[in-house]
Amino acid sequence: MTHIKTTEFKALYVLGEIVRNFEKLHFLQMQDNDREQLQKARKILERIIHKNGYRVAYRTQQAICKK
Repeated sequence: MTHIKTTEFKALYVLGEIVRNFEKLHFLQMQDNDREQLQKARKILERIIHKNGYRVAYRTQQAICKK
């Protein structure tokens, strides 16, 4: 197995798109436990994006941008 030193930009971009889609769930009814699990998942994805020098962009067409 090859050890990869950096995460590919395309992978980070897809993660950014996923995080942005979490916004759609705010308006839907969900059990508290499900909402808590989704919030944890979102934070994990955001952490991956941030540690690679990017942030999620909500007001542009681009899913992520440099910090």
